[in-house]
Amino acid sequence: MNKFCVMTELQRCVETWSNGRTKDIWFRGIYLGQIVHCQYGKSWMVFKESDACVTDCNVAPNYSSAIASFIPDAIKAFEKESLNNPITNINGFILVVPKKSLWQKFKDIFK
Repeated sequence: MNKFCVMTELQRCVETWSNGRTKDIWFRGIYLGQIVHCQYGKSWMVFKESDACVTDCNVAPNYSSAIASFIPDAIKAFEKESLNNPITNINGFILVVPKKSLWQKFKDIFK
């Protein structure tokens, strides 16, 4: 998965809080952290989280660079997910292929 696809998916999975300044960043059901628009100035605070604790805190000059700082974490989450579930990409659609049971493997051998 290239960085452009990850960036567009991160932009689609942003969840805005009621105050309008705080946004949660999700990637395929995995919470990556949040970004907060600073009241004074045009900067964004980036809080990356893993295992329910803040691991990194940065300042980004604009919204795009704030979301782009989550791309390495999203790629790691994608690789971790792809180890558990085989993924097939057909015409841009992502399908999760279930693993075959032991009985199905034996049936395939003797076909």
